[in-house]
Amino acid sequence: MGTYEMGDYLLMEGDHPSLVNFNNDRSVSISSNGTEVSTSSYNFSSVRGNVKVFQGRWYFEVRLRSNGSARIGWCSPNFTPESRYSGIGCDTESWGWDGSRNAKAHNESSAGTSDYGNYWSSGDIIGCLVDFEQRRIYYSQNGKNLGVAFTGVRAKDGLYPAISIHSGMRLEINFGKVFHHPTFGACGMNPILTAREEKSLLEIFTKYHDTGVNLADSGYTGDTIKGVGTLTFAEDIGASAEVDCFLLAMKLRSGYEWEFTKNEFVFGWGIEGCYTLEEMRNKVKIWKDEVAENPELFKNLYNFVFDYQLAENATTLDLESALYSWEQLDIPEKWGLYPKWKQFLTEGSKKGVTKDTWVMLMSFIDTIGVDVENYDDMDCWPSSIDDFVLDFLPENQ
Repeated sequence: MGTYEMGDYLLMEGDHPSLVNFNNDRSVSISSNGTEVSTSSYNFSSVRGNVKVFQGRWYFEVRLRSNGSARIGWCSPNFTPESRYSGIGCDTESWGWDGSRNAKAHNESSAGTSDYGNYWSSGDIIGCLVDFEQRRIYYSQNGKNLGVAFTGVRAKDGLYPAISIHSGMRLEINFGKVFHHPTFGACGMNPILTAREEKSLLEIFTKYHDTGVNLADSGYTGDTIKGVGTLTFAEDIGASAEVDCFLLAMKLRSGYEWEFTKNEFVFGWGIEGCYTLEEMRNKVKIWKDEVAENPELFKNLYNFVFDYQLAENATTLDLESALYSWEQLDIPEKWGLYPKWKQFLTEGSKKGVTKDTWVMLMSFIDTIGVDVENYDDMDCWPSSIDDFVLDFLPENQ
C-alpha cells in the first residue's frame, strides 16, 4: 500500500483516494473502488477518506444516490463517535451538515444543532470545502454556494473528509480531480497521476530545472527549479509579475522563496489537473481572476506572502521586504493612507513588521480605510496601528 505526501499539505494512506471504515462498523458497506457507501444500521454509521489535509483550501463532492439522512463534512484523526447514535458533528473533532433536516452540527453533545442550507434529495451533488487559512467550512448544493457553515475551524492534526449515514441512504464521494461543480480557489484531494501525466510534468520540470542549472552561478540547483529557471517558467505561463509569482508559489505550495522542488512541481500541478504548459497558462489566468474577484482569496494570498518571505526562525519581516510586498500587492492603490503608513514606518524606529501587524493592517483597510474617525483604540489593534492612528496621523496631516 502506497503513501503519498505533499509536504505539510496532504497525506494519503493508500494507492488511491477512497473511503475507509475506520470504526470497523459491520453494518457499513463500501464499494470496491472506495467511493460508494451504504449501511444497514438505523443509527449513524461513519466513514472517512484515507486522505488527510492540513493547509490550504480543499474540496470534495458527494452525490446522493437515494433519499435519507446523512451528515457530510470533516473530522480530525481524534474523532470517535460517542455512541452508536452519534455521527460527525457530535463532538469538537468533527463538523457535519444533514440536508434532510437542514441542520448543521459541531460539538452537538454540548451545543446541539442549528439551521443551515436547503433540503436535499436524491441526485443532488453536495460540495464541501474547508479553508484552513480562514478556518471556515462551506457547502454547496448543485453548484449553488450555501455560504459559511462553520467558523473557527481548528485541526492541528489535519482533517479527513467524512460521512455519517442512516439505513437506506447511499452516497458516492468524488475526491477529484474532475468535479461537477468546481469551486473558487480549492483543490481536489486526488494526488494520483497516470504514467502519461507524470511523464509530461517531469519533462516540463526538467526543461526549467536545466535552465536553472545552465545559468546558475553554481552550475547546480539540485532537484529543484530555482533562479533563472523559476523566472523563465513563470514568464512562460503568464506569471511574470511579482504578485503572480507569489500566487504561483502559494498554489504549488513552495517551501522556499522562488524555488520549486520536483515533488512540489509534479504533485502541485497534478492536484490542479494541469499537465501541459498551455493548461498551466489557462490555470494561472483563472487563479488571477479568482484573486481579483474574491476578497477572501486575496486575503489568503496576502497572508501567504508574509510567511513565504519570512526568514527561517524569524518572527518579523524586514521593513524593506514588507514595503516591497505591499506595493506588489497593490496596497497603495487599495488604501489612500498608504503613503502616510510608509512614512510612519520608515521615519520611525521600526525595523520590521510582525505577523499580527501584517494581518491586522488588511482588516484595518477593510473596516476603517481612510476614515480614521471611526477608529476605536479599545478594539484589539496592534500597537503599531494604534501609534499610527493616534499619534503619527494627527502630527502629520
